[in-house]
Amino acid sequence: MSNEATQTEGSAPQPDACAILMDLYKDDCTQARHHEEQRSSVTNIIVAVSAGLIAFIAHGKQLHHAAWMPCSLLIFLGLYGALCSAKHYERAQRHGIRARAYREKVAALCPTANLLEICDKAQKKTEHDFPCLARRKLYHLWIGLNLFISLLGALILFQALK
Repeated sequence: MSNEATQTEGSAPQPDACAILMDLYKDDCTQARHHEEQRSSVTNIIVAVSAGLIAFIAHGKQLHHAAWMPCSLLIFLGLYGALCSAKHYERAQRHGIRARAYREKVAALCPTANLLEICDKAQKKTEHDFPCLARRKLYHLWIGLNLFISLLGALILFQALK
């Protein structure tokens, strides 16, 4: 049986199940990566715009009631960024879960490849080498950064309205 196709008598060649699963696996990995890149791009834009707003507010040298507009925008941008980060994380997880399912099926069809053993070994090594970091979820950091922008906007607004 070849990796490219199998053929039964009197029928057209059929793609190999492992090849189909690997194509699906690669597609979902690409889609997960795309969502992570989108999350990163949105966060970068929000951080840049927020830095500009903070510079604009600070340029006035004295906080006053007119700062409510840029402060409100900071709050909105941070909340929007947190929501976008959470949504892109959810989408990346969807594709990651499907990719893991395809990998497990390939591992079942090709047990001599020891795919699951390789993945488990790499996971255990990472947890051993980075015990504190391995327990932290990266998306918490991205959401936290965006929420910090909202908090900063609220604190500046509070100071301006005092």
